[in-house]
Amino acid sequence: MAEGSQQAVIDSDLDRIPLPEYEEEDSYLPSKDDASLDFYEACADGDVDELASYIEEEHPDPRDLQYGLEHAAFAGNLATIRYLLERGVRLHRNAFHRKLSVTETTGGPKSQTIFHQAVPRVIQILELYLEFGWHPNQHWTDAASGTRDVFILECGSVLMEKALVEWLLDHGADPTTHTPIPIVDLAAMCHQVEVLDLLLSRGACVTEARPLQRLAILMGGRVGGGTVPPGPDPFGRFKTAEWCLDHGFDIHAVANVKDRCGIPIGMAEVPATALGLACAMLDFEYAEWLFDHGADPDTAKEIGPKLFGVFSNKANDQYIEFVRNLCTKRDSKQLDESSADDMSQQQ
Repeated sequence: MAEGSQQAVIDSDLDRIPLPEYEEEDSYLPSKDDASLDFYEACADGDVDELASYIEEEHPDPRDLQYGLEHAAFAGNLATIRYLLERGVRLHRNAFHRKLSVTETTGGPKSQTIFHQAVPRVIQILELYLEFGWHPNQHWTDAASGTRDVFILECGSVLMEKALVEWLLDHGADPTTHTPIPIVDLAAMCHQVEVLDLLLSRGACVTEARPLQRLAILMGGRVGGGTVPPGPDPFGRFKTAEWCLDHGFDIHAVANVKDRCGIPIGMAEVPATALGLACAMLDFEYAEWLFDHGADPDTAKEIGPKLFGVFSNKANDQYIEFVRNLCTKRDSKQLDESSADDMSQQQ
């Protein structure tokens, strides 16, 4: 830490951010008496005087203070974050990423990060954390699953914001860090070409990246009655695919797609081209785009049943007919090109 910085409340040499103590002990629940509830509210509201009074009068359990830090972090209140950290409150996972209650998750995400806040405020929070010993390369335990590690550059809400990614890289975040889904692929899935440019300029690893596969969407986004918004490229997906081709990603590359978000649980582990995967996921709009850019429809002929085991009859018929039509278009195009070559030679 730099000279004159605050006393660390997390060891920057650690490779991970610790859990809050109130989650390390299953039997402990943060205090919920009236005074404690007022304290948590004050943490969120930024009432430093209320915090000071509560701590002086109640001598709270350190775990309750850590719970207060969680409230302060998710409210983005810099004054109370600093006040608690200055008093040695442990900087913990829930000051970055917390699990939501059952009532909060109905039909929605199971966890939440602080990165949903405006980027300038997020950067101010992270600058505070830096003062107290945090480093951007420290992983944390995923709040939703409670098992896998999370690296800050894996977070979609981070990758959606170029300014935040740039700040993290400038402060030591390592874009070569190995993650279950490569960081380049994750940025492609967010359709952020400027972030992709930034990551590559800072040395992000592309050896295992297969962003063209990651752009396939189950049923083209038409899941659960939802539809892709109207327009030629509503999510910037094809712009991202163009970026991939311009940067040398092979449209014919075969990759294992077991970690592809959106593929039904229990699918077989089957290598596939981007076109094969798009066809198998009934993402025909993207499949057409790939075909128009040179993808070989032969790679899609049998991939669907291998990926999903048994299609419904309707889906299977759609898949078979679509791939057959692509092959017919390919053959017709090749025949036209051959005829044109013959005529050119005769002349």
